[in-house]
Amino acid sequence: MKSNQSSILTMLKSLIYCGCIFLLWLIIFVYSGENQADANIDKLVSQTINNNENKVFPVDEAAKNPDFLQFRQELLIALEQKNLGFLVKHIDDNIKVSFGGYHGIEDFIKYWELDQQPQQSKIWKTLKDTLELGGKFEENNLNSFIAPYTFLSRKITDSYSQLIITGTDVRIRKKPSLQGEIIGSLSYDIVTSMFEDNLPSTTINGETYLWVKIKTQTGIEGYVYGKYVRSPIDYRANFQKRGDSWKMIFFVAGD
Repeated sequence: MKSNQSSILTMLKSLIYCGCIFLLWLIIFVYSGENQADANIDKLVSQTINNNENKVFPVDEAAKNPDFLQFRQELLIALEQKNLGFLVKHIDDNIKVSFGGYHGIEDFIKYWELDQQPQQSKIWKTLKDTLELGGKFEENNLNSFIAPYTFLSRKITDSYSQLIITGTDVRIRKKPSLQGEIIGSLSYDIVTSMFEDNLPSTTINGETYLWVKIKTQTGIEGYVYGKYVRSPIDYRANFQKRGDSWKMIFFVAGD
């Protein structure tokens, strides 16, 4: 009887010992898992922050001034209709046309060939593309709006070599064609321009744009459709309220 009790006692001690070892192992496992989970979360947050540093997200403050918002909508309609009268009405007398000394309405009309074949002028599409990319009001001034948002980003470190993707899930293709193999996609990323001569254009839904060769932050090289990529020093415009009318003060490209 005593022998049986001794055996049972020994077995219980062994079970308690094993249970303690198991409990200790479980505590260590859970603690390590929590630390690893925390480390993974920290890594994910860090990657997200770093990824966002290489992106320029759209900004459009037009709604802050309903008067300007309405004017912009009317201007976009006029551009679609190629309404020269409306456009000229809202050009400032001393508008800056280029960095080459061109200024004033007369120079603007000549520069954009509106005095020859106005319906064929590139101004309609160029200004429309600029306005559709949003923009911002100057600080503490809701009567001065600058478009597009791509011109205003402080994340750009080289205005000549860097480009901004202006859409979501923009496809990168191996060749400059809709038939080119898709090798990646981008959303609002900052990329590097890889200049290449004689790139083709493609018309999609009545809009024609050139293909652009780019290099991503991760080193992928390929082609994106020109509608969704823009240089920070491409055309930009400034509209200011003068009296009871909005006027375009400058419309220039370059630096």
